[in-house]
Amino acid sequence: MTGAVVDSARASVEFLDRIQSARTAQREWQERSVSDRLGCIRALRLAIGSDPDKLALSCGRSNLAETLASEVLPLADACRFLEKTAAKTLATKRLGNRGRAAWLRSVGVELQRDPFGLVLIVAPSNYPLMLAGIQALQAIVAGNAVLWKPAVGCADAAMVLRDLLVQSGLDPRLFVVLPEAVESVQHAVGCGIDKLVLTGSVGTGRAIQDLLADKLVPSTMELSGCDAMFVTGSANIDRAVRCLVLGLTFNGSRTCIAPRRVLVSTSVASQFVDGVKNALQAGRGADTNFSVREQLVQQALASGAKLLHDEPTVLTNVTPGMDIAKADVFEPVTSIMAYNDTAEALSMNDECPYALGATVFGAENSETDELVRRVNAGCVVVNDMIVPTADPRIPFGGRGNSGFGITRGTAGLEEMTQLKAIVRQRGSWLPHLDEPTPVDAEVLTKLIQTLHAPGLLGRAKNSIGLLRATLAQRKHRK
Repeated sequence: MTGAVVDSARASVEFLDRIQSARTAQREWQERSVSDRLGCIRALRLAIGSDPDKLALSCGRSNLAETLASEVLPLADACRFLEKTAAKTLATKRLGNRGRAAWLRSVGVELQRDPFGLVLIVAPSNYPLMLAGIQALQAIVAGNAVLWKPAVGCADAAMVLRDLLVQSGLDPRLFVVLPEAVESVQHAVGCGIDKLVLTGSVGTGRAIQDLLADKLVPSTMELSGCDAMFVTGSANIDRAVRCLVLGLTFNGSRTCIAPRRVLVSTSVASQFVDGVKNALQAGRGADTNFSVREQLVQQALASGAKLLHDEPTVLTNVTPGMDIAKADVFEPVTSIMAYNDTAEALSMNDECPYALGATVFGAENSETDELVRRVNAGCVVVNDMIVPTADPRIPFGGRGNSGFGITRGTAGLEEMTQLKAIVRQRGSWLPHLDEPTPVDAEVLTKLIQTLHAPGLLGRAKNSIGLLRATLAQRKHRK
C-alpha cells in the first residue's frame, strides 16, 4: 500500500490526523473552479482508456469481460458525464421573477451549491469499483474530500483508483482509503465527517443510522433490494426469459436490482414458466459460491410453492405473503407469481417492503404504461434488465427498506452538495422596519385580500380598501 490505507492497529491514533489533513486540503480544493476540478476527472478518464484492464483486475473477479462491462466502462462513462454536465449543475443559479411575491419585488434570490466537506463512502463488495467509484468522483467534483471504506477484500480497487486520480493531479490528501474493518466507520464518524454515503444491506443501514444519529450527520443510503419483474400479457416472452436468466446469473446474481420476484400475467404465465425452465436447463448456472437461503426456500415449499429449477433457484406458485417474496435475498433465487390484472399486480408488489428497482416487459400500451407509472420503485427499466442503469445520466435511489437519497446522475452530484439560498434586498422600501401602527393588521388583511382575490374584478375591489388602509397607516406614522 502507498500509505493511504491506514493499518487498523494504528487507526485510532492516525484517523484524526488524516481527517484534519483531508479537511485542510478540502478547504483549498473547494476554492478551485469546477473546471479545474474536472481536469483531474478528464485525466483519469484518459488513464482508464489507456489501460482499462488494470482497473478491472483490481476488482478481483474471474470474468474479465463482465468486469470491464460492469465496473470499468460505467466508471469511464460517468467521468465523461461529469465533464459535460458538472459545471452547469454546480453553477450558482439566479431565480427569475416568475412566482415571486408582488410585495417582495425588490428581492433577488440565488441558489448556491456548497460542498459538505468530508464525505465518507462505505463501499459494497458486489461492485467494489463502479458503485463507490462514481460516488467518490461526484463528491470530489462537488468540492469535497473523500474517505473510502472498502468492503472486506476489496481495498485493491479503491487503491488503484486513488493512485490513478493522484497521477491525474488530485491532491492525495483528498482521497483516503480506510481499513476494510467495520470499525473504520465508527472511527471516522467519531473523528468527524460531514456526510456518509452507504451502499449495503438494510441491516448495515440501520446500524449506521444509529451511529450517525447522535451527531446528526446526513446520509444517502442505497440499501437492499427485492426487485419485481413484471411480465404483461403483451410482453415479448423470449426477451423476458433471457433477461431473467441474465439477472439470475450476471455477477452471480449479486446485483441489488436483480429480479427476486416475477409477477407474470396469467394469460402468458404457462408460456413464460416453460420458457424459463427450458432456458435454465439449456444454459449456464449462476456463477456464485453462495448457497441459497435454504430456510426461506424450504418455508416457501412447505407453504405450497414449487421448485422449477435448483441453481439458480426458481420457485413457482409463490404468494406475496411468503417470506421468500419479502426478503432481501442477495443470491440467485427468484419467485414467480401470477396476477390477473394491473391492480392486482401492483397490490401484490406493495406487500414487499423493498422498493429499489423494477422491470416491466410489455408492448407500448396502457397496461405497460400504468405499471411503469404506478409501481413503487426508485428506478424502472422497461423491456430490459440491469444493463441500462449503467447510463451515467440515470439517478439511482431506493424507497422504503431500500433506503433514501440519490446517487449517480445529475441528482447524485447535487446530493454531494448543500444548497444555500442567497437573498438580496435591493430596494429601499422596508416597511417592516417602520414603527408599528394600530392599523397594520388592517393593511395586511387588505393586502392579502387584494393579492389573492379571485379574478381581476375581485382584486380591483379589494385594492380600494388597501389604499384606504395604507393612507391611514401613513397618517399614524406622521
